[in-house]
Amino acid sequence: MAKKLKTKTADIRKLTDADLKKELEETYRRVFSLSLQQETRQLTNHRELPRIRKQVARLKTIDRQRQLAPRPATPPPAAQAAAPPRRTAARRATAEAAKGAGGQ
Repeated sequence: MAKKLKTKTADIRKLTDADLKKELEETYRRVFSLSLQQETRQLTNHRELPRIRKQVARLKTIDRQRQLAPRPATPPPAAQAAAPPRRTAARRATAEAAKGAGGQ
């Protein structure tokens, strides 16, 4: 008998990325197996195939949400060094004096 797949969304969200990929692969295998059983008229529970397909959709949705989630990014060191120097009070006063003298 195949391993019981995680069905609760909360349980799926707790999985790591690698475990999520593994779970998705197992679910795809289960879909293939159930499809084959259905075609050969060996499937006893006909509602199991749609349930497993929905499980695939859940897994893919959570995987996509993780891909789109914003990652905390630190600015590269070069970007920090490229920032313009801050004006000190003395430089600001000198700049204002030069601006005032030139405008008269």
